[in-house]
This record gives sequence, structure tokens and C-alpha cells, in this order.
Amino acid sequence: MSLENSSADRLTCPSSPNPMHYWAEIDENAPTIRLRWFMDQIEVLDCTLRDGGYYNDWDFDPDLVSSYLRAMAESGIRRVEIGFRMAPQPHFMGPYAYSTDKFLKSLAADRALKLGVMINASEYIRYFGGGAKAVSLFFADRKDSVVDFVRIATHFDDIDACREIAGSLKQLGYDVCVNLMQSAGRSQEQLASCARKISSWNAVKVLYFADSFGGMVPKEVESTIAALRLGWDGVIGIHAHDNAGKALANSIRAVELGTQWVDATVLGMGRGAGNVATENLLIELSRLGHGNFSVNPLLPLVIGKMAALKDRYRWGSNALYFLSATYNIHPTYMQELLSSGQYDTYQILSALEFLQTADAKSFSKAGLQQALAQYSGESRGAFQPKGFAQDKDVLLVGSGPSLERHLEGITQFIEAHRPCVLCMNVNPAFPAKWVDAYLAAHKLRLISEAHRYLSLEKPLICPFGELPESVRETVSGLKILDYGMRVTANRFEIADDHCSVPAPLAIAYGFAFAKAAGARKIFLAGCDGYPSNDARQIEMNHICTAFQNMQNPIPVVSITPTTYQVARGSVYAPVV
Repeated sequence: MSLENSSADRLTCPSSPNPMHYWAEIDENAPTIRLRWFMDQIEVLDCTLRDGGYYNDWDFDPDLVSSYLRAMAESGIRRVEIGFRMAPQPHFMGPYAYSTDKFLKSLAADRALKLGVMINASEYIRYFGGGAKAVSLFFADRKDSVVDFVRIATHFDDIDACREIAGSLKQLGYDVCVNLMQSAGRSQEQLASCARKISSWNAVKVLYFADSFGGMVPKEVESTIAALRLGWDGVIGIHAHDNAGKALANSIRAVELGTQWVDATVLGMGRGAGNVATENLLIELSRLGHGNFSVNPLLPLVIGKMAALKDRYRWGSNALYFLSATYNIHPTYMQELLSSGQYDTYQILSALEFLQTADAKSFSKAGLQQALAQYSGESRGAFQPKGFAQDKDVLLVGSGPSLERHLEGITQFIEAHRPCVLCMNVNPAFPAKWVDAYLAAHKLRLISEAHRYLSLEKPLICPFGELPESVRETVSGLKILDYGMRVTANRFEIADDHCSVPAPLAIAYGFAFAKAAGARKIFLAGCDGYPSNDARQIEMNHICTAFQNMQNPIPVVSITPTTYQVARGSVYAPVV
């Protein structure tokens, strides 16, 4: 492949509404010449406050927003998607979820900035009397609004119903954009057909394609643009997610192929792994000669207030987001799993394992709970624990820092009280000689640690039926006490050969096993807890409360320091 003209003698097309340049590209293997073009001024659409709001419920600090809007104007960015314009929601969301005209007028944004909002097509289609009715409720005439453009985010199945939304918005005077979500993996005919439909409406200024799962590569960007061009000769935009770390490369490739609008967010803040980082995109566009941008006004924001937000919410590409993109898993699943702080490594990996075999292209809370549960079917085990700890106390041993600090006191407690000692998961800090059995509930943790149980030579209590055949073979030399388990939200149920617990955690499984075994009291050691605002603390307290709210509960007492909502004693208290 060779270029007929160098960049120094590109040809200008003066009849175009925008300054475009063309050059000839000759395919050495074919007698055809293809024309390629690029624009001097690319429209970078920054959507930090809209896409970033998924992390903080669209409730941004006013000082940060003031700094952000000023930096946008000074950097050469002309368009900002300030937020959503949602219908009323049944829970708190900040002002950028609704982006009302009254609120936007209070922002005192630079007049050079054109502000836009996004609407979810599915929400407007189903609201009241349809899309046109919703538009009339939520949008004033353009001349009475500070909003310049409106972007309609739509799934392919809702395209036909978007026609009246787009037409109504154009009639009000807005520039209309359509954002085709989940464009990756679509056939050429799907894309071309969709583009032809939208073109026929004569209402849309910019047609966007979104790499919603962040799994596209530049080659797929090329084929997507080529397919859209079969039915659309207007402006194309790209919204690239960074799950696979290719958002910047995909965006630049799109620009090289004539895409004129490119989305970005400061530090890449956005749902899931986030988006192209605005600062990186400006640097690269400037380097390639596409537009007059300056990254310098953004840098104080990048290393200051936005960096603090990133430290707090921890967005950005990583191996888990990469896998979710590969498996076509909606990025909100990973965002929920990683950002809540509620789930440990094994829960996250187990959920990912489940989601890759499920239809996870759309996010739902129910789907997340199902992915986390994993134990929702038939759960009967081969072992009945009745009598295992009859009229005895059970000591559940965790791995918190207090275990090592008070280890001598705990061993003296065991010698004095002679409880049935169940160690939760493998714990090298607690001597195996004091353990009557090990107890493990989480399937993926069992899979990863199966070999470690072999050297302990103590019984293993677990929902054995949930394990893959290869793992069963690995632990075949152990004495397995197969007590079945399934996960049922918000409650405990205890049966002879299985239990239902609120979460697949060892402490919940231990509570259920101890009750089924006939224990009179449960002691906890090394179950320290987490900070009060930590999601894991909330979940653990929920488990403790649910267990103690059972009919005929048995007492739970921690003998080492804990923040869980259980009774508290001391490993050093005398025996009376």
C-alpha cells in the first residue's frame, strides 16, 4: 500500500461545509484508487459528567464542575455532554442525571461551550404516551434552553421507535445525535440497514456507534464504519470504552477513517473500565495534526480533583474488565463487583465464570445476584451433621488480625471449654492440631485451594456436589463431609442434609452447619470485621442478623474483638 500524495500536497474540497482534505491511496494488488479524508477540526465531545455519573449517582461537587467547564473551554473542546435527562427515578440521583434547563442555567458555563444531554430511548419510549410525549414533557423549545444537542442512546431493537423521538427533538430546534449501543459484533447488514433507516428520518445530525463492552479492535472499527457508510453519508461519531485497553487506538483509527465526533472523559471516567481519557486523546490528536487542542488547562484537574475521584471509585481497565469485554459481559457487572468493595476475589471470579456462560449483554440486579449466588438449584448433600456437635459449643475460627494477636489465649480457651473447632478456609496462622474440621463454602475458593487441604489431614466440610469432577478427584483422599448449600436472599433455612444461606460465605455456611449439628452456642475468633461504611461489613452484619432472627436461634458470641453485630465476650474470661 502506498500513498500517491504526501501530507504536504493534500487536496482541499472547498464545496464541503467543513474543511476536509483528501489523498489518493493506491492498492498495489488492485487497479483501483481509494480516496481517504480527514478533518482539520475534530469535534471532541467530553461526556465526563454524564458517563462518570454511574459512579457517584450524578452528584458532582460544584467546585469540581466549575473547574471542569473552565478547563474544557480553555482546552479547545467545544462540546460537553453535561449529563442525562432522565425521567423521575425512585431513588436519589444528583442533578446531572436530570440536567434540567433550570439547573443548567445556574452553571455559568462558558458561552463557547455547546452543552448536550443524553436520553435513554427505552425510557422515553415507555414513558407515558410514547417518545414524542416524553420529549414534550422534558424538553422546551431550543430557543428557551441552554441545551444545544441531544443524543439518543438506543439498542438496535428500539431503532424504529426512535424515529418520533428524533423528529420531535429536531422540530424543537435541537441538533440530534443517535448513539447505537452495543455495536460490536453486528453484521454488516444490521449496521447498514440501521444506518439507512436513520438517514431516511432526515432528523439526525450525527450517527454514533458505541463499543459498549469495550472489546473492539481497530479492524472492527474499520468494518463498522464501512458498514454504516453503506446507509449513512453524514457525520459519524465513536464512543469507545476501554475494557480491553484499546479505546484510544480505536478512536484514532476512527478519526483516520473520517469519523468527525469522538467521545472522551477526563481520566477516562465512565461506566465499567471507563472511556478514552480526554487528556490522552487531545495529546494524540494534536500530535497527528487534527485540530487545535491544548491539554495544559486539563492537567490541574487530571492530577487534582479528578485523580481523587479515581482513587475513590477505582475505574480503569484491568484484566477483569478485559475478560468481561471478551465474553460480551455488560461492563456494569464488573463495575458493581469491583467498586462496591463488598465482594472478595473468589466471589468476583466465580461471578465472572457464571456470566460468561449466561446472556449478560444487559445488566440487571437479578442477574448479578444470580451470578454471585451460584448455588441456586438442587443442593442436597450426602452428609447429615445432626449430632456432630450435639450439646457442644462450636468455635468458628476466622483469619482476622486478632487471631494471631490472641492465639495463645484462644488455645487456652479451647483446652478449657473443649468446643468443636471449625476453621473457616485454609488458615496457616492457626495450628491444625487444634482443628476438628475445616469448613469452606465458596466454590471457586475451594477449587483454587483444594490442594492445600490435602496436607492438613482433617475432615473438610463443604458443598461437595458443587465441585467440578477434577477437584473432587484432587481431594478424594480427604474425609469429605458433604453438607449441601444453596443461596437464598435474606434468610437462613436449615435442613438435615442441606442449608440455604444469604451469601456463599464460610461464616454463613458455618452458622448453618453448627445449628444443623446440634450446637448449643457458637463462638467466633478472628472475625474482626471491617470499617462501618465498608460494604463487606454491611453484608456480614446482615448475615449475623438474619441468623439470629431465625426461629429458635442459637447464641453467637465473639471472644476476640469484632465489629460485627453479635454478642461479645473475651477469650480471657474465666470459666464459671
